[in-house]
Amino acid sequence: MDIQALKNKVCEHIDRRREDMIGIAQRGLALTGVEGTLTGGEAGPTVVVMGELDSVMEKTSPLADPVTGAAHLCGHHIQVASMLGAAMGLVGAGIAPFLSGKVKFLGCPAEEYLEIEYRLGLVAAGKISFLGGKQELIKLGYFDDVDAAMMVHAFADTPEPAFLMNAAGNGFMAKFIRYEGRPSHAGAAPHRGINALNAACIGIMAVHAQRETFQDDDAIRVHPIITKGGDGASPLPASRAH
Repeated sequence: MDIQALKNKVCEHIDRRREDMIGIAQRGLALTGVEGTLTGGEAGPTVVVMGELDSVMEKTSPLADPVTGAAHLCGHHIQVASMLGAAMGLVGAGIAPFLSGKVKFLGCPAEEYLEIEYRLGLVAAGKISFLGGKQELIKLGYFDDVDAAMMVHAFADTPEPAFLMNAAGNGFMAKFIRYEGRPSHAGAAPHRGINALNAACIGIMAVHAQRETFQDDDAIRVHPIITKGGDGASPLPASRAH
């Protein structure tokens, strides 16, 4: 069987499993960090097809977890469906004996930069070294024997079906800032304290005022959040603004 016939067989099988893949892409995704391997009939290169197993916190989504608020948005559902679709096609078409090498199907965890304090705690405990899944897998040597890796990611502003190549994306860098103030009673003696929450708000606005100086070619995006702004209204937020 020639190469084109093998490709046609895989594509035909993927088409037959179309509804299965769409079903997977809609709901029911869960666990992170999993892998399956398809071994060819002869020795050869190793190719990894990745799907990022992650979520974003969006409690208003109809697909959000009722407890955590996590939802498989931002393209993660499409990634996993495309990865499993490739696996369905290759395995279902029974072409493993015709392949040289291996195809690994990787459910890669932690694309999104979420729960930074929790992840920093894992770093402090020596459980991880990096806050992102791919970086950690590289450090652990997962890709040492991999010759090529690929994945599909959703792209913005594409209302019609499309397949785009060489689209660019931004990486993440987290900066954790804690503002230290001086406690005092907010009602009786606010002048005796230093309000750390006010300082944090001013800091955010100072960064915001610099945004117009960022050049488009630098692809810089800054998205600040306040994870804690104090413990109550009566005491000035002294050292809990970050």
